[in-house]
Amino acid sequence: RRGGRVRCKCRACSLGKITTASLPKTSTKVLLNTTANSEVCTDTIGKITPPSYKGDIYIQTFLDTTTGFGSTINMKHKSQAASAIIMYLGWAKTQQGSEVKRVRGDNAGEGTGGEVREYCISRGIEVRSTAPYTSLQNPVERTNRTVCTTARTMMIHAAVPAIFWCD
Repeated sequence: RRGGRVRCKCRACSLGKITTASLPKTSTKVLLNTTANSEVCTDTIGKITPPSYKGDIYIQTFLDTTTGFGSTINMKHKSQAASAIIMYLGWAKTQQGSEVKRVRGDNAGEGTGGEVREYCISRGIEVRSTAPYTSLQNPVERTNRTVCTTARTMMIHAAVPAIFWCD
């Protein structure tokens, strides 16, 4: 136990650098939003090495802050981030039955600028950006770390070549 985290001692967890947080005694989370798709946070992970067997080197991640539902879209180029976000917003409306009300992204531009901003404004979706260098304002940043360390750990455990990270 170190810093409130329990460290697993198996080889895969050690190599994957996975940690498990201890459970809080009481819930401190206050729900500001009560319906799915009230706010979706998004971020781009990459450049990932090695490239996947499909040639992907970026991941666009999404997190519904109300339900905790997360999703990813793999991309070959960072310039595909805007179309990935627009595709996710359409998917969320169709598959989850409600329009996303607010999109939050960092100030990198791909998540909250240009094409995405115009698309959102035309549909009444609020667009928010985090302050520069404040990853704590975007909950998907923590999700990114969890996705990467969990995938790395599972792949090491299963002895899967690194080029299959996208699956």
